[in-house]
Amino acid sequence: MLRIPVHRRRIAVATPELCFLAFNLLYASFKYVEKFSMLVLEVPRMDEEDKLHYFMEGLQIWAQNEIQRQGFHDI
Repeated sequence: MLRIPVHRRRIAVATPELCFLAFNLLYASFKYVEKFSMLVLEVPRMDEEDKLHYFMEGLQIWAQNEIQRQGFHDI
């Protein structure tokens, strides 16, 4: 088992299953970004706001919330 520091004095233990799920989540996100980028290149004139809107539409809720929290307004 891997030990991942979470807070100053606490240590969370990540099981191999949790690491596998996290890896799959990151890989799926990467593939989505890659596919979206290729599709956007095929559209001749699309506003940055539209790109962000369509990109966000395909994300899971937690990822949408993170992007909004960080204040992104364009891609």
